[in-house]
Amino acid sequence: MGLLVSIQLHSLDANAQRHFYEKQLGLAGVTVEQGTRFETQGATLAVRAASAGETAFIELLIRTADLDAKLAALAAHGIHAEGAIEPSPQGLSVRLRDPQGNAIRLIELLEDVPCGSGPRLSHVFVNTIGLTECTRFYRELLSLKVANESEHWIEFDTGDTRLALHASQDAEGLPLHPDQRVSFALHRDDFDAWTEELRGRGVRFAAAPVEEELGVIAEVEDADGWCVVLHGPVSFDDVRDDVGYDEAATAAHGVSREGDDDSAPGAGSGSRKQSKKRRDKLVTRALHAFQRGDGGIAPRGLLPREPREPRS
Repeated sequence: MGLLVSIQLHSLDANAQRHFYEKQLGLAGVTVEQGTRFETQGATLAVRAASAGETAFIELLIRTADLDAKLAALAAHGIHAEGAIEPSPQGLSVRLRDPQGNAIRLIELLEDVPCGSGPRLSHVFVNTIGLTECTRFYRELLSLKVANESEHWIEFDTGDTRLALHASQDAEGLPLHPDQRVSFALHRDDFDAWTEELRGRGVRFAAAPVEEELGVIAEVEDADGWCVVLHGPVSFDDVRDDVGYDEAATAAHGVSREGDDDSAPGAGSGSRKQSKKRRDKLVTRALHAFQRGDGGIAPRGLLPREPREPRS
C-alpha cells in the first residue's frame, strides 16, 4: 500500500515560511539537509527553497516498495520520471507528474518513518478538473487503495494522512482551499483552544470557522499564499439543520442560513443584489468578530468568497 510520507513546500522564501509555521502556527521545526522539517503526526511537513527559476509548488512524497519496478510499470503506460533517481538519507526517490501536472515524488525508504508530535497532518487534497483521469493514475498506476468514494470525491488510504481527490467543478462552497491544485489539513482535537492560541499569536483567518464533512474547519494563508486548512472533530451539537434552524438567532450572529437562494427572495428580502450586499456585510461582521475572539462557528456554505485565481 502506498504511504504518504511527506508534503514538501518548495518556497520562494523558505525563511518566511519557516517563521510562519514555527512562530505563528507553533510547529516545532528541525533543520535538515534540504530545508526544515516540522513535527507533525502522520506525514511530515517540510519546507525547502525552490530552485532558481521555479515558482512555489507543493510536492507529495509517496512510498513505494520497489522503485525500479514501479517506474517500469509507469513507463509502460507512458508516464516517465523527471530526471534521474536521487539518493537521500531517507532512501532513493524520483519525481514525476500526475495528470494535473502536480509534483509527485516516489520514494523507496530505507527505514520506517517515525511518528512525530504536534498536530496531525490528516489530509492532502488534490483538486482536479479531470477526476476520472486522476483517479486512474492514483488508483491503478500508483496502486493506492480507495477508502471512500463518491461522485466528486475519492479518498485513498495512504496511512495516517489520507490523500483525497476532489472534483474542482464541485468547489463552489465556502472553503478557499479547493481553489488550489493541492492543499492540506492539520488536525487537533482541541480546536477551540487551538484557534484561540493562534489568534493570540496574531494569525489572521481567511474566514470564520465552519462545519464541513471533515469536522469544524478554519483556513489560514502561509507566507507563500497557500491556503492551509485547520480542523477539529465534528461537533454534532453545533451542526444546524433546516428543521431546527433559528432565523433570528442566525441573523444575530451575522450569518445567513445554509441553502438560502438569492435568486428567489422571500417577503421583505429585496433584490438578489441587495440580498448579497446584506449577506456580505453580515459575513464581514462575523469574521471581524471571530478575529477579535468573540465570534462563533458559522454553518457550512454560508460565507461567500471573492473570486480567486487557481494556484498553479
